[in-house]
Amino acid sequence: MEIQNMSIEEIWQQISEKVAEKAVDDQLNAAYTFHIDDGEEKSFSLIFQDGKGEVKEGAVDDATCQLSMNEKNFKLLLAGELNPTSAFMTRKLKLKGNIADALKLEQIIKTYTF
Repeated sequence: MEIQNMSIEEIWQQISEKVAEKAVDDQLNAAYTFHIDDGEEKSFSLIFQDGKGEVKEGAVDDATCQLSMNEKNFKLLLAGELNPTSAFMTRKLKLKGNIADALKLEQIIKTYTF
């Protein structure tokens, strides 16, 4: 299914499956919370620890990085059609927290295909 036609919940289900099947850097221990506005704000968290990834619905208190964007930009970002750095510079993506972890996330996203 094309990402543009998927709901936010369907996308996060797909992300959950992808991170469960493909290991990431064993050194990465970070928690990311995404706040996505699709008419109402929805939050999902992506947690990496000891080479494993996990998705949780809602925000986590200990997120090392929080990202906020609208649904359209989130889909473009995952599809590789929106550069995360330029999105941040043009305020299409708002970031709170550890910038180094955000840069690591950019590399991780590139390893998955959506």
